Amino acid sequence: MKISLITTVFILFILLAAFCSISYSQIVINEFLAGNETINTDEDGEYEDWIELYNAGDAAVDLTGYTITDDPDEPDQWTFPDVTVQAKSFLLVWASKKDRQGAELHTNFSLKKGGEFVGLYMPDGTVIDTLTFGEQTDDISLARDPDGSGNFKLTTDPTPAAANHIVAPPTEIPDVVINELLASNDNINADEDGDYSDWIELYNNGTESVNLENFTITDDPDDKTQWRFPSVVLQPGHYLLVWASKKNKTGNELHTNFKLSAGGEFVGLYTSAGAVVDTVTFGEQTTDISLARIPNGTGTFVLTTNVTPGSQNQESAPPPTAELSFAPESGFFQGTIQVALATSIPGGQIRYTTDGSSVKATSSRYTSPISVHSTKVIRARVFVDGAPASEDISHFYVIKFNGHLPVISLATDEENLYGRTGIFDHYEERGREWERSVSVNFLELDGSGFRINSGVRVHGGDSRKYPKKSMRLYFRSDYGESKLNYKMFDQKDITVFDKLVIHAGGTFDQIRDSKPWTLIKDPTNQFIFQEINGNMSASRPVLVYLNGEFWG
Repeated sequence: MKISLITTVFILFILLAAFCSISYSQIVINEFLAGNETINTDEDGEYEDWIELYNAGDAAVDLTGYTITDDPDEPDQWTFPDVTVQAKSFLLVWASKKDRQGAELHTNFSLKKGGEFVGLYMPDGTVIDTLTFGEQTDDISLARDPDGSGNFKLTTDPTPAAANHIVAPPTEIPDVVINELLASNDNINADEDGDYSDWIELYNNGTESVNLENFTITDDPDDKTQWRFPSVVLQPGHYLLVWASKKNKTGNELHTNFKLSAGGEFVGLYTSAGAVVDTVTFGEQTTDISLARIPNGTGTFVLTTNVTPGSQNQESAPPPTAELSFAPESGFFQGTIQVALATSIPGGQIRYTTDGSSVKATSSRYTSPISVHSTKVIRARVFVDGAPASEDISHFYVIKFNGHLPVISLATDEENLYGRTGIFDHYEERGREWERSVSVNFLELDGSGFRINSGVRVHGGDSRKYPKKSMRLYFRSDYGESKLNYKMFDQKDITVFDKLVIHAGGTFDQIRDSKPWTLIKDPTNQFIFQEINGNMSASRPVLVYLNGEFWG
């Protein structure tokens, strides 16, 4: 009886030991990412390194008191709290050095992209799983294939807290090129939203199809992972149009999270492993004139008016530079006038608008002088075979003027002001994505002044909600001249401007909460400061016209 009891206890001890061994050995280091640039963020919105554990067994495992470390000489570097990993489930541990426990687990160490050790231990120091890895690449993880038992493999499709998906980084650089780009699209082609966005065209020069999944494209040479491709296959001899619209979406169309600058910049295409596929650095661009490889796919980049998104590049004559002339030009007039338009561009056809909207190939065709009976803005452009051959130019004609102030005219498309993309209807929005193109004419009382294309945004704080908006003009190479060169203010000897504010007045222009606005309090204060040699913003009163209509 005594021997039987001892034997039973001994057998029970062996069974318990075996159970414990099986239980803890179910847990493995299943995947890790030591260079997280764009994959996933923690609860603080930060791209931290991480380690994924996986319970490959059929029973839950309590990790209370378990430890994880990146130092083989310090196995108890970071201790797990009361946390259980269910069978066939994952646990994500952020190697963030934030050292905290809660909704997320954050260790007191981070991973080294140059390579190091990671170990997982039981509370008594028994080794559960370890690995030593070499230098890593941003946004490429090391993952077991299959989950829980396989060898570690590089994958360009990290799957934190989910089943591993191995997409091996390419070992060869595919023969895919940046084939054409349009950095100032005003009239060529619209995206699925009806917007004339910038775009980049890729072309597969090779003989094999290329899956661009996790390839990246960027306009920042210091951030080559700026935008990542979904799974899309580019067949040999085929084209792929990528909209540089800053809309950041995939689906029927691909839209990056950046726009191109018509002033010139860099564009780079990279493999999922970060190897260069193709790059181009370009200078200042002209609206509706693309930069294309001639011959198609292999040649150097040349400017062309024959823009071919998604199809083979064709040779064309260089863009013409002849000016479009208006007679008379902008000014004040006492009665009806006839405005004649002319161009010396061979085969050029003049199109125009009189409502302030930008000129397209479908706008009214100029055949005879335009009769102007009342104050009006005329915009015109030359087209050759349907393609723009000149800048979009506007002139402003003030009829029967009896004012005593200079005039500024702003001309822009109605949708730039109102509706889904309108800055007036979305006055609370700020930043470059809520800047729209505008054609500006400024007339002094003697008829002198300037004409320039620029960007426009809503200006102000609380005053943005008022019907009459203040506006800010931005002079950029995207629109034409990168600066305004003009002696605008008598108070200061400044003749070069990056931007100007058209101030409509606001809350602080009211007198003791009265309904009428004086619109003079701010400039009056500025003039007082000028008299005592204080810091001041120069200003002058003007009459504003918007798309030919008096604005105030």
